[in-house]
Amino acid sequence: MRPSRKNDTHGRYGTTTGMVRTFIAIDIPADLQDAIARQTTNLQNSLPRTLVRWVAARNLHLTLKFLGDVHPADISRLCLGLAEEAGRRQPFMISVGGVGVFPDLRRPRIVWVGLHPPTMLAALQSGIETMATRLGFGPDRRDFSPHLTIGRVQPPPGMEELARIRAAVEGCTFGELETLQVTDVCLFSSDLQPGGPVYKRLYTAPLNSHRTR
Repeated sequence: MRPSRKNDTHGRYGTTTGMVRTFIAIDIPADLQDAIARQTTNLQNSLPRTLVRWVAARNLHLTLKFLGDVHPADISRLCLGLAEEAGRRQPFMISVGGVGVFPDLRRPRIVWVGLHPPTMLAALQSGIETMATRLGFGPDRRDFSPHLTIGRVQPPPGMEELARIRAAVEGCTFGELETLQVTDVCLFSSDLQPGGPVYKRLYTAPLNSHRTR
């Protein structure tokens, strides 16, 4: 399989590069997306888009593996690998709640909503990582830390901006939401546009609800 190009200059689907910027993720249902948006309304209003670029509610997802640029001819092999891996796993539930930042409040870059996943999520992600490596994709450089990205801090924030972010995050009240039921995993394309990325679901691989332990 043609390896993806792991860099910051990704081609866009339909451009002359012919490559598809892709990632594997768990999709978030619309009702949970809306609930997260409601609970973070005050946080988003207190930090303008010039300071934090907020993710549209309909773009919320749980990334399991970023693949980068993939040749269209190789998409089918990815789908087959994803279907095989998903078929080994049973559906499971994830609790959703809490707000924080990566890497920490002194150097905030990502604003996230927290997840409290069972061990089945780590096993699923590890299996997908192994499958992707087998197909020629490089391993992720960071350890898997499940979360939902809701905002990205615009660099470079000054001391006043950092204090403002810290106060807003620490003052955000975010209770537990309904659990997320994971029944499938998806392959998405990502088309980078001036107004933000546009995601398209390319393939859905159901988990095996009939698989015995």
